[in-house]
Amino acid sequence: MSTLLRALRGPLTTGRLEPVIRAIPAALYMAAIFLASSVPGNEITIAFDDRVAHFLEYFVLGALLLFFVSSFRWGSSRIAGAAILVFVSLHAVADELHQSLVPHRDSSLKDWVFDMLGATTAVLVLRSLARWRENG
Repeated sequence: MSTLLRALRGPLTTGRLEPVIRAIPAALYMAAIFLASSVPGNEITIAFDDRVAHFLEYFVLGALLLFFVSSFRWGSSRIAGAAILVFVSLHAVADELHQSLVPHRDSSLKDWVFDMLGATTAVLVLRSLARWRENG
């Protein structure tokens, strides 16, 4: 396990409770995404490009999910990274469908693409950093 991930462990994250505790930040963040997607479009003001917002939003989600899956024995495998991206893809599709039902909002393939770019970047960069730290 990487030094970075070991440093993130606290006294509460040991044993069988660890995956549950590590899932909480990701679950809360996904709930926050759902709530943010419920705001009507005419009530939203973004100070920067919408694509940047989608990228950053899902970069954080990808990082939180990577933190969660790293609590499992297979958490550092390529399968874990792929599983995160499949899960994020489904979540992003559900988010876009949800937005299509909210007044003054719409769903967009472009938004989904930037969601996936953010999550993919998080998984690739953070896994590379963890490997780099392990190898010194």
